[in-house]
Amino acid sequence: MLRALEIKAEGKGDGYALVLLDIDNFSMINDTFGAYYADRFLIDFAALLQHLPMTEGVARLSADQFALIVGSTGSLVEEILRSQLISRTLVIEGVETPLSFCMGIAHCHKELAPPEMLGHATLALKRAKKMGMGQAITFSDAMICSLRERVSMLSSLKQDLDHHRLYLVYQPQIHLKSGQLIGVEALVRWMDESGQMISPAVFIELAEQSGLIVKLGEWVLRRALFDCADLCRAQPGFRVAVNVSPLQFQQPDFVDRVKACLHEQGLEGQHLDLEITESVSMSYADEMIDKFKALREMGITISIDDFGTGFSSLSYLERLHVDCLKIDRSFIDKLTTSTSGYRIAQTILTLGQRLNMRVLAEGIETDAQLNELIKLNCDQGQGYLIARPMKIDALDEWIKIHTDQHSL
Repeated sequence: MLRALEIKAEGKGDGYALVLLDIDNFSMINDTFGAYYADRFLIDFAALLQHLPMTEGVARLSADQFALIVGSTGSLVEEILRSQLISRTLVIEGVETPLSFCMGIAHCHKELAPPEMLGHATLALKRAKKMGMGQAITFSDAMICSLRERVSMLSSLKQDLDHHRLYLVYQPQIHLKSGQLIGVEALVRWMDESGQMISPAVFIELAEQSGLIVKLGEWVLRRALFDCADLCRAQPGFRVAVNVSPLQFQQPDFVDRVKACLHEQGLEGQHLDLEITESVSMSYADEMIDKFKALREMGITISIDDFGTGFSSLSYLERLHVDCLKIDRSFIDKLTTSTSGYRIAQTILTLGQRLNMRVLAEGIETDAQLNELIKLNCDQGQGYLIARPMKIDALDEWIKIHTDQHSL
């Protein structure tokens, strides 16, 4: 493909583009219909690409990714490809499969070497796939600037993690009817060397994409148990909730690492609540089920965070014996202002009760929300109305005041 780009550049100058296409959900096609069908699908798809009127070169780069050299530039590239392909279906042995793919497009210019052009198209394709199925992105210089910023931020994050510049804050969780403190959720914060606070939504995503989340996640777990060890020993029912990323959970030695972190502080598993996403809970691998079982045998509880924003299988939830569902704050925001928000919260609460799970509401900010949740028999909650996330020293003081207020 690179040689073809060199030849094209010599003969055509700036009048062409490189397009990378990645077939959406190809693994599902392979799993559903089998390897023979998947191979036929790829062969027929490649034939379609070769016979496009604007195609001047086709190559298969990986299992479900193709590269096209296209004799056109500008927005016409995407428009023509979509008009020629997007409405097509492939019929293989009587089974129709509609075409769906993402595209990354890079336009040629004289100063751009073929390897750079391929890199630009690859970057654009990654952006397109991140946006979802059927997306197309054309490379721009702004992407390079954004990439450099992310590389710089990742370098700073690694350095600051090594030098202990990240810190944890803790948001109290209470029993809604009694007001009794049941535990805290540990949340990581980052102030960079310049003193700027970096949003967790930004640096957590960056850590996940780079793989740094495994190291960061273990640091959060170890630090949270260290900070809260005295609270756990003083209050037998006190739990520390720690978020676990999918990549972290998938590590072969994850259970052993959790056990080691508890052992360091002399704590039992009953003091730890691991919060996972629905994507982790929906993994059908036996290995995942075995990990859930091993963690629960240690006394560790497992919560599904932001429940209702993904696509959980009810039968699988029951099979996993998850302990708690956390209602996403987006539903709590609409609890008293939207019929749909109320019904979703009510449905999750009913589901939790039927499956003998605790239900915890996130993001409680008003008395009206709190009162409605109590009426709906919601077990537990957290949010700014109860307490904002705070450092461990401030948490100790808050607990003293809160305990005095609810000891009457």
